[in-house]
Amino acid sequence: MFSFYPKDGCPGPVEVSLGNDVTVVIFDSQWWIHTYDKPGIESDCDCKTEDELLTQIEDIVTRNSKNWCCLLSHHPFKSNSVAWWQLSTEAAYFSID
Repeated sequence: MFSFYPKDGCPGPVEVSLGNDVTVVIFDSQWWIHTYDKPGIESDCDCKTEDELLTQIEDIVTRNSKNWCCLLSHHPFKSNSVAWWQLSTEAAYFSID
């Protein structure tokens, strides 16, 4: 079965066990970076603030400290690349060898 997690625009996190040694922690990075229309205090989400999300992720990682934990989200945690909007028009449309 195929599903999207977390549900309903909530930030998560969702804990998924992949056997005895691997735990995947899924969270909605768009919720984290988007400052406008998103589920908040009035929602049914388990985590309603950034602090609650971080606490939940830390709890999952601590509880699974003997497992290999993988954080999974749409956006990278850190990137050294240049975003497309930071490129000149020429560089954005033409490959430079």
